[in-house]
Order: sequence, then C-alpha cells, then structure tokens
Amino acid sequence: MIEQTVKVTKLYDGYKGLLTARQQRCFELHYFQDLSFAEIGADMGVTRQAANDIVQRAVEQMQVVEDRVGFLKMQGVFVTGLRRIQQDLQAGSYEDALAVTDNLLKNEES
Repeated sequence: MIEQTVKVTKLYDGYKGLLTARQQRCFELHYFQDLSFAEIGADMGVTRQAANDIVQRAVEQMQVVEDRVGFLKMQGVFVTGLRRIQQDLQAGSYEDALAVTDNLLKNEES
C-alpha cells in the first residue's frame, strides 16, 4: 500500500501539470490531506463515487503518460547512476565512475 502511494505521488510530482484543476484538487485532498472520498465529495459538491472516479482517472492518465514517455523511470536511472558515480569517486575508483558515466550517456542517447 505504501509503495503504491509513493509511486502515485511521484507520478503526480512529474505529471500534475497534465491534470485539470479539479483532478489536482481531488488528488491532493486524497493523497496529501488524507481525506476520504466521501469527505472530498462533500468538499467539492460531488458524490463519493465521483470523487473516487476523478482521482482514479487522474492516476490512470498520469500512468499512461509515464508508460509512453518514461520520464520518471529515466530520472530514476540517472539518480541511481549519479549515486554510483559519487561512491566511486569517493572511493578513488575513477575508471569505474567513468564507466558509469559512459553507460548513463548511452541510455540518454537511446
């Protein structure tokens, strides 16, 4: 459950600009303010089911974009690579750091 919440909030951080203001509000009320769909519905003047549908469609929409674009996946690859480079440099393994850099650049080009 927590892993799913982290995944969905990362999607939101990357793609919230693609959502309508209404989708953003419902998403934020549910995931960031921990309101139930009934509470969100009351706040937004819609039914509990409508609030649920708005959030679910927003998540699906962001996931479709991520599946096509892969921005967040690639961001993760680069962050992991940068951490590895940092470790290699701190250990004095300059050749290893250069190899990781080369791999990251190859990933960026494809």
